[in-house]
Formats: sequence, C-alpha cells, structure tokens
Amino acid sequence: MPRELSPLTQAVDDLFTRIAVLRAGEKRFLASAAHEMLTPLAGLRIHADIALRARDDGARERALARIKQSVDRTARLVRQLLEWSRHDMDRNASDETATLGDAVDVVALELEHLFSQRGVTLQVSEEARALELPLSRDALVIALRNLIENAALHGPENSRILVGSTGDGFYVQDCGQGIPPRNVDALLEPFARGSTPNIPGSGLGLAIAVAALLPRMTLTFELVGQGFRVRAYPVAQSADDTRPTRTI
Repeated sequence: MPRELSPLTQAVDDLFTRIAVLRAGEKRFLASAAHEMLTPLAGLRIHADIALRARDDGARERALARIKQSVDRTARLVRQLLEWSRHDMDRNASDETATLGDAVDVVALELEHLFSQRGVTLQVSEEARALELPLSRDALVIALRNLIENAALHGPENSRILVGSTGDGFYVQDCGQGIPPRNVDALLEPFARGSTPNIPGSGLGLAIAVAALLPRMTLTFELVGQGFRVRAYPVAQSADDTRPTRTI
C-alpha cells in the first residue's frame, strides 16, 4: 500500500472502531432497558392476580397499592428513557437561556407527590431563583427533575433538599451520605445503581442530568457538612471535553 494512503486507512479503521463501540453500547442500553421494563411489568401481573383472587378488602387494597407502585415505577422509567433518547437530538442551542426559578417551579409541581410520600421539603434560595443559565428551558427542567428526584429518593425521609446558587451555576443538596468516590464514574453510566438496591429507581437519573446539561454545563459532586451536593456550572473548556468532574 502506498505510504500516502496510510493516514486515510488509519482514519477509516478508527471510524469503523468507533461505530462498533457505539453499536455495542446501543445493544447494551437496549438490553438493560428491556430488563428494567420487565421488572415492574412482572410486578403488575403478580399483584393484579392477587387482587383478583383476594377475598378480603385488606388484601385487595394492599395488592392495588403494589400495582400503583409498579405503574409509578414504569411511568418514571418510560419518561427517563424518552429523555435519554432525546439527549443527542436536542442539544442546547448557543443562544438559549433559562431562569432557574421557573424550572424549579415546574419540577416541584411534578414531584409534589414524591415529596409528600417521603416527607421531603424543597427549599430554593432567592439567588438561585434569579439565575439565568445557558440552557434551554426543557434541558434545565430535565436536569433539575432528575437531580431533585434522585435527592428525594436516596436522601433520608423527613428531610430537606436545598437548591442554591454558586454565582455562575447552581447546586442541589440533600442530607444523604453521598456517593463513595470509587463509585462516581460508574454511576454516571446508564442503569448504574448505588449500594441501595431496595430504593426504587432505574439508574438513569445522573446520566440524564449530565446529558441534559452538556455541552454548556457540567457537574461536580461534593460532600458538604451533613449532606451531599451536586453542583452544576458552565463549561469553560471546549465543548468536546464533556466529562463530568468530581471533588469528593
């Protein structure tokens, strides 16, 4: 082969390698998504059968409550899968901005039932409410929803979640124990879960939040006093350098 063609050959080989990696990733994602869907659907079938066979009101009501939990879990998973599928097609336009307070109000209304179930209070500082961020409104709502929902699910019951300002960005802080440093990178992958498998969730929340923020903002993770803080801030480097960082 002529020496002049070597760079072209190498570039083509690299392209095919990247395509193979992407296809393998898509297959893993689809397999994981199918598995995640089967779990709540199987629960629906089991508890529907129990409700149909129940002879007393108490057993029937317990089965119906379980059905509702499975429906809620399925609905949350479908919503997150749709958000994940959109993240590459709906990148933040360079001229769009959104107000944090408006996005928080949308999220607070959507998660009102979860807050009530967990006894969680959401507190937002006035400085944070006034923040104008370099994101589309939809992207900011998606990122906030997943960060706040994660905090409500994985933080203690009867606690509070704080949304505050860092000047050029914002943070979401709960009263939980946080993520061990060795687990941070793994938990940014789709369907990754921490050490609390009994807590409902799909393992998509952090990955979706990162995808919604990029390429204009990114995340760090910090242990602060008695809580765990996820901080979002504008990306100073080039848009190609999109790896979230951590400070824990």
